[in-house]
Amino acid sequence: MKSVSTTLLTATAGVAAIIVAATTVSAAITFPVSIKDTAGGNDAYYDRIRACVQAAGAEWARYLTGSGSIEVEVEITLSAFGVDGQSLATGFVRRSGDRDILEQGAAYELRTGIDPNGATPDVRIRIYPSYLQPGDFNLWFDPDPTTRTAAVPPLMQDAISVFTHELGHAFVFNGWMNPTTGELPPSYMSTYDENVQFDGSNFFFVGANAQASYGGPVPLEDHYPFHLDHLGVADLMALIDLGTRSRISTLDLAISKDCGLLLLSPSKLLNISTRLNVGKDDNVLIGGFIISGTGTKQVLVRGLGPTLTDFGVPGAVVDPTLELHQSDAQGRDVLLATNDNWKQTQQAAIQTTGKAPPKDAEAAILRTLAPGKYTAILRGKNNTTGVGLAEVYDISQDTASKLSNISSRGLVGTGGNVMIGGFIAGANTKVIVRALGPTLTQFGVQGALVDPVLALADANGNIIASNDNWQSTQAAQIQAAGYAPPNAAEAAIIATPAAGNSTAIVNGKNGTTGVALLEVYQLP
Repeated sequence: MKSVSTTLLTATAGVAAIIVAATTVSAAITFPVSIKDTAGGNDAYYDRIRACVQAAGAEWARYLTGSGSIEVEVEITLSAFGVDGQSLATGFVRRSGDRDILEQGAAYELRTGIDPNGATPDVRIRIYPSYLQPGDFNLWFDPDPTTRTAAVPPLMQDAISVFTHELGHAFVFNGWMNPTTGELPPSYMSTYDENVQFDGSNFFFVGANAQASYGGPVPLEDHYPFHLDHLGVADLMALIDLGTRSRISTLDLAISKDCGLLLLSPSKLLNISTRLNVGKDDNVLIGGFIISGTGTKQVLVRGLGPTLTDFGVPGAVVDPTLELHQSDAQGRDVLLATNDNWKQTQQAAIQTTGKAPPKDAEAAILRTLAPGKYTAILRGKNNTTGVGLAEVYDISQDTASKLSNISSRGLVGTGGNVMIGGFIAGANTKVIVRALGPTLTQFGVQGALVDPVLALADANGNIIASNDNWQSTQAAQIQAAGYAPPNAAEAAIIATPAAGNSTAIVNGKNGTTGVALLEVYQLP
């Protein structure tokens, strides 16, 4: 049986109540939609368009890391030829020879945290008005864009698939290459252009990740190299078939990675977030994490406060400070780094991660760490108090080391004061989530929760699993994994959640309260 994570247990005696949040602030990628109807008279379609564009955004968000609000303007216009989409700005990446390498503005915003468009829309999707009307070869608007279970009419195009495709152009699949000759402008090209080769007759995408996924150069459409060749591979970024749903494929993601789009890595825990009421002295906010494997890992630790106000959280801590601690080989606590306002130190390096805190008064530490146990502590400057969010992000996702355990400890209340822990996982990441209470008394914790109840929710807030006493469900699997809770009254869930945000919720059975420890471990 694995031991309880001592990173949090030994740090402080108490952590105040967690304020409920369905998802973590940091991981949010939103797609607000505005509609510009220059053709006029299409009001009846506005709500359906918004719902399907946001469903398309959610499909991309399952695979994206970074944070930002990607504003999408849908223009219904006679100038469109069917449906098309693009970013409305670009961002400079680097200089290569005589050309500037530019990426699509929506991707640049996620990578850098800088919105190249400011207050104007980031993406424009144009629709010819007749495509909105019911009928063969036109768009079909799914009546339930969240579940997508209804049958697509055989001679219509699924609108969510089409909008997901157009967002693909806005993020990656676009550039300035001449679609007939392959010629490029003399002084610039896109991150997509630089991975395309033209042999005089055919276009191929030759990025390393794409070739590894496809098994060689990827054939592109004749006379439009920003689509995959439908004859070579049926794919979202080829033309959308009638009567079917198309989803983002591993090949689409491989091409996106070659072009620099920030993607969630498969089979890894990528983020921990703990949101609590930050008090004084021992009642500070604590997040623990373990790095396992070989080699070092770069992580970004953030301490947010003022940003929470933008999400409707009352009483946010005004000026958070951060400390990063390590437990050394002898079990001693070592202070590694501190930060008050993130721009005071490491500003340029933090901005390049695409995860700079939104507010100047918030704190961040970028650090390369060896495998071991670490603790992030968030305080209010000058002993101020309020709600804060402490986070740890895996920046070097391709290294041989990984975030193998994340944990948070707090006082479980009732109603809105239950305990919440957020985490982000890559695709196909199997985890065990544990909620401990009685075990904490062995470590001198006063007022431990007697009987914790655990629930696991997806990015939409839907409960995907729950457990009271761990032996009642999955007992054999939990024991085989080596993470059985020490006390029969404690809870555990083994799951493989969808890539992206997940939320673990801890209640006290029958409305009881007390201190609990929430842990998430990655399983093989």
